[in-house]
Amino acid sequence: MTAQFDDRLRIGNQSGLSRGPTQQQQQQQQQQQQQQQSYDQQTAGSETVQNKNNFSLKKNNKKNNERDEEDKDDESAGDDDDDDDSDFEFDDDDDAVLDAIRQKRLRQMQKAQIKEVEKKAKGHGEVRTITQDEFLTECTSSDYVAVHFFHKEFERCKIMDHHLKKIAYLHLSCKFVRIDAEKAPFFVIKLKVQQLPTLIVFKNGEMLHRLLGFEDLSDTSTTSRNPADIDDFPTSRLGYWLEQTGAIEYEGPDSDDEDDEEENNRRSRRSAASSSYDTNHHRSEKVYDEDV
Repeated sequence: MTAQFDDRLRIGNQSGLSRGPTQQQQQQQQQQQQQQQSYDQQTAGSETVQNKNNFSLKKNNKKNNERDEEDKDDESAGDDDDDDDSDFEFDDDDDAVLDAIRQKRLRQMQKAQIKEVEKKAKGHGEVRTITQDEFLTECTSSDYVAVHFFHKEFERCKIMDHHLKKIAYLHLSCKFVRIDAEKAPFFVIKLKVQQLPTLIVFKNGEMLHRLLGFEDLSDTSTTSRNPADIDDFPTSRLGYWLEQTGAIEYEGPDSDDEDDEEENNRRSRRSAASSSYDTNHHRSEKVYDEDV
């Protein structure tokens, strides 16, 4: 009987097992499924959040990079502005320097103009004829004074006057005057003027140099004794002689050649003098070499 009961029990258990899971097992399975779904949802949510965070991070990085680029551009633009400002400041400084130079030059020109007016008021810039009574005053009123002792009938004195007028007009540093030797016997004797024309340069009232006739102005490259050759010299030679005395800084032509008109005039005078030299030799000697 016990064996039958056990057999029935086994059969019952087997039949119960064959009928499927129990209610408890079903509940457990449902709980496991719910837990799995919850875990899957959490995992999916985490991935979504992570993806969102990654996207936000990338977006923020992109914005930051864009801001950095903008900042670099702004800095570059700022540097360019600084360079432009520095250039502008340099231009301003350059203009200030140029303006200072112009102002200095203007003051120099004004001083030179005032000095020129003062010198012209003293008789500079021309060749004036003075008397014996004016001699001392004229020779001491300027730093440099060139005095031409002349005779109104001597041709060489006229030649000297011609060159002196051209020089005096352009050189205001020296005063040029002429005095008639016949009307100034005191100074002719005092200064030992023995040949005409004689040009004496004074500095601060003291005699500095003297030129007797044209002895230092003739062309040394020729041995001709023709008076026409001796008298035919360019103004530049007298100008350079005066420059050697310190009276002027000659500003005439650097060469002995003058303009065509003046050259033609000299050649005409030379030709005329040469043609009459043989027939008037003694008279020419009297005119050019007369002593006082």
